[in-house]
Amino acid sequence: MTAPTRSTAPDAQVERSHWPAVAVAAVAVAVAMFNNTSMNLALPALAADLDLDSTGMRVVVVSYSTVFAALLVPAGFLTGRWGARRTLVAGLIVTAAGGVLGLFADAPAVVICARVVLGAGAALVTPASLAAIIQVVPAARRSAAISVWTGITVVGTALGQVGGGAAIAWHGWQSTFAMTAVVGAVCALAVLAVIPALAAQRSDALSPATALLFAVGMIALVPALNVVTDVPVTASIVAVLAVACLAAVLTQEHRRREVFGDLDRDSIAGQLVNGAAFLAVAGAMFVLTQLLQAGHGLSALAAGTAVLPTTAATIVGAVTAPVLARAVGPRLGVVTGLLTTALGCVAAAASTQSVPLVIGAMTIVGLGIGLAMPTATELVVSTAPADRVGTRTAANDAVQEIGFALGVTLVGSALAVSYSMRAGPDAPSPGALLTDAGLPALDALLAASRNAYLVEAALVLAVCGAVAAILPRTPITRDEGTDG
Repeated sequence: MTAPTRSTAPDAQVERSHWPAVAVAAVAVAVAMFNNTSMNLALPALAADLDLDSTGMRVVVVSYSTVFAALLVPAGFLTGRWGARRTLVAGLIVTAAGGVLGLFADAPAVVICARVVLGAGAALVTPASLAAIIQVVPAARRSAAISVWTGITVVGTALGQVGGGAAIAWHGWQSTFAMTAVVGAVCALAVLAVIPALAAQRSDALSPATALLFAVGMIALVPALNVVTDVPVTASIVAVLAVACLAAVLTQEHRRREVFGDLDRDSIAGQLVNGAAFLAVAGAMFVLTQLLQAGHGLSALAAGTAVLPTTAATIVGAVTAPVLARAVGPRLGVVTGLLTTALGCVAAAASTQSVPLVIGAMTIVGLGIGLAMPTATELVVSTAPADRVGTRTAANDAVQEIGFALGVTLVGSALAVSYSMRAGPDAPSPGALLTDAGLPALDALLAASRNAYLVEAALVLAVCGAVAAILPRTPITRDEGTDG
């Protein structure tokens, strides 16, 4: 039988049809992450309204990230079993439900429960979003699609932070949950309308031992990293036990190839780059929020708006990343991104006394992250078998979450130690600056911010060196047969 011929006009139509699916999948991630990004701005008002102490504030923040990290691998596995589209819709429905619960919260326990539900929704959305793109977009257009996906996700997250700041100023902290509920439901309908039905990619079952070890490891590790500066001995013991659980998962995976498939140098390097990018984002924003609001007197809305130039630079970097990778190879592409990020951190360290200058330095950080992440993400998923894309993406998300927690812990610790040395033992901690009536001397905070940004630059450079050693010097040739 002769195969039917296809005209170029239908091909062009199919080509165009990919981009709405990419856009909706990216917006889904931004929606799932919105409440988490806006919570930093909402936290002071929420704490005052519900009479939260510093421990309660930390639990509100960590509850989301802990559940998100713990459920990533099971969610990635479900993506393969259920299909990416179905998992994506389920995650958005769970996200909308968490928003509704938070909207009517009148006690700290209800807020924490809402954040737990939101973390579960985000765990379903993030691996399913990228897995859907891998299935929908042909391999020839994958680099461009991942760049667009990265750019839209960054834009949506940043605009969500600005919108969250405006909503908090006008209607209080509950408005962030209301926005999550409404936009989550609308986005679920958009997924059903735009993304085609996608077949399940695997029929096997996830080992309960693997799921349990990973969940216990992440549930222990993420909170431990967040409280290590408060209870260093206990947190360190918990972190060691968590790492042992995760090492057991990797050992079992090395024998059975159950979850991720073969983890080659490309995938490992890509995950390191993305982890470093999230470390940079978390550390930079942790310092910047306090520097702008406590050090320079900006409102929550103004501080949220101040990140827009960084967002624009990240988009420019994401659009440029595929071109750079084709020109110089993935290795130099991601190394250039990480070096640019470190340069931005050094520039921020020299610019803490000026709001325009420090925002300009943050645009350099954003540019570097944009240059690094799309290529790194493609390194992670490009060699994964079709039935392992969801779990490979979930592993990448877990590394990003660890990087985020390390950014807050390490860079935040550098800020706290440096500030305490300059301001004295009786001064309020940098973490309490937004709610403390007695603000520290400006020069102490500026000096602490400067040192924190230098520590962040050193951490990014360390990862950059490791990635340069892992990746080959020549551009990587991929087998398109793994696309599925």
